[in-house]
Amino acid sequence: MIRVGGLDEMLIQILLSGFIVTNSWPVYEAMFTRKDESSLTPSMSPTTIIEHLVLFKVRDSTDPSKIDAMVSSHRSLSSLDLVPHLAAGPIHRRRSPAADFTHFLHSRFLSKPDLAAYTVHPSHLAVVHQNVPIIEDIFAVDWVADLDGEIVPSPGSAMRFLIAKPREGTPAAEIVKAIDELRASKLSWGVNFSQGRAKGYEVGLLLGFSGVEEMEGVDGEEEFVAIEERIGDLVECVIVVEAIKKVSAIASWENSKKAAIEAELKKIEEASEKKKAE
Repeated sequence: MIRVGGLDEMLIQILLSGFIVTNSWPVYEAMFTRKDESSLTPSMSPTTIIEHLVLFKVRDSTDPSKIDAMVSSHRSLSSLDLVPHLAAGPIHRRRSPAADFTHFLHSRFLSKPDLAAYTVHPSHLAVVHQNVPIIEDIFAVDWVADLDGEIVPSPGSAMRFLIAKPREGTPAAEIVKAIDELRASKLSWGVNFSQGRAKGYEVGLLLGFSGVEEMEGVDGEEEFVAIEERIGDLVECVIVVEAIKKVSAIASWENSKKAAIEAELKKIEEASEKKKAE
C-alpha cells in the first residue's frame, strides 16, 4: 500500500507536485484553446497522448453524500476544453494486494503542456481543495503512449490498469521493451514521468475493453496473463485495478434515440423491399 502523509496541506502539495511541466506560455494558451475534434478520431498512424491516472482511497468514515459529491466534482472536469477524455468513479475491482484504493480518475491529454494547464486550471484546483478532507491516500502516474485506437473510450467501456514497480537494478525501459510486442488498438503503456507521486512505480499500462463482459471474458484474461508472465521477472510488485467509464444519462438517452431511429429505418426498408417483391 502506498501511504501519503496525513496533513491536509501536505496532501494538497502531493496532489499538485510533479504536475507542472512548464510555466511557459503554451501552458496558459492550452488552458483556453479548444482542441480540434478531428484530432480525437482514430487514424491509421498511432497518436501520441498523455495518460493520467489518479487512484484515491476515501476515508472509511466518509458520508456517502460527500463521496458522491467528490465523484461528481471529478467528472465535471471533463467539460474543460483541453481534456479530450476523463472518466472517474468507484473502482470496479482490485486485483492486487497493493491496491486498496476505492476510486479512480483517468484522463487523457494531447500534450504535456495540456496536462500542465489542466493542473493549474482554477476548476481543477477547486476540486483538489474541496476533496482533500475525505481522501486518506492518493497515488498518481503519467505516461506518454502511442495509441492506435480511439482517444475517447465509449461510455460503458472497461479499463484494466497495471502499474509496475521494477525490481532493484531493473530499468523501467526494460519492462516497456518486454511488452512492446503486445501492441494492440486498446493497449497503452509507457514510463511514468511523474516520479514524485508514484512511490517507486515506474511503468503504467492500460488495457481497454468494450465493456465488462469483454474484460472478464477468456480473451481479456488471457491477454492480461500474458502481460503478467512477460514482465513477472522484472517487477517487484504491481498495482492492478479495473474501472468502468460510466454511461451518462445524456449518452444513454442519445444511444436509445439512435437505436429507435435505426429500428424505424429498418422497418421502412423492409416494407419497401416487401412491396417491391409483390
